[in-house]
Amino acid sequence: MASAVDAKILRRKIGSLWDDEVYADFAIIYGYEEEFVKPAHRAIICTRSRWFKNACKEHFKEGRTGTIKLTSDDPDVIEAALHFLYFAHYANISDPEDTRLTLHFQAKVYAFAEKILSTTLKNFVVKKVSEHLESAGGYDRTDFMEAVGVVYESTCWMHDVLRKRLVRQAEANRSWLFKGEELREMLEGVPAFAADLVYRGVKGAM
Repeated sequence: MASAVDAKILRRKIGSLWDDEVYADFAIIYGYEEEFVKPAHRAIICTRSRWFKNACKEHFKEGRTGTIKLTSDDPDVIEAALHFLYFAHYANISDPEDTRLTLHFQAKVYAFAEKILSTTLKNFVVKKVSEHLESAGGYDRTDFMEAVGVVYESTCWMHDVLRKRLVRQAEANRSWLFKGEELREMLEGVPAFAADLVYRGVKGAM
């Protein structure tokens, strides 16, 4: 049975392939103008993403050419997601200025994880968002609302883990989160979020 030390060594070895082009057997082209190319390794990306695993099959063009284009997604989000597939993290936690720590950005990573069918990445984002929401430094109200919009636009069922986490947070801090017209704007803009809030409130009152 592998020990924690063995697992750490393995993660380090996988991470060492991040800049490797010698053994790379796949290329990910991204950026709105296809300005970035990331050499990748099927053995890594396909074991952590069912979407990449399917795309790499020989009966798909991407599998035959060894190239895939992701030009409709935020390149920073794609890079963060790919970084996670190699390193099991994507943000510099020690740097408070790292924009990848905002709730909004992490919600976008969650949406991309939903797209590429990566459960491990989704679970990591939920963990990081929860830590952010529970941190002593608190969180920005606008950042929270933007995150809600992204998550509800990219997921489609009420049992989604991050949806439930955001609803729970909103209910616990509703007097601070929703001031003035902000509550109305949020509920009108994301009706599914409004429905989840009402459902949770009614269920709790029963």
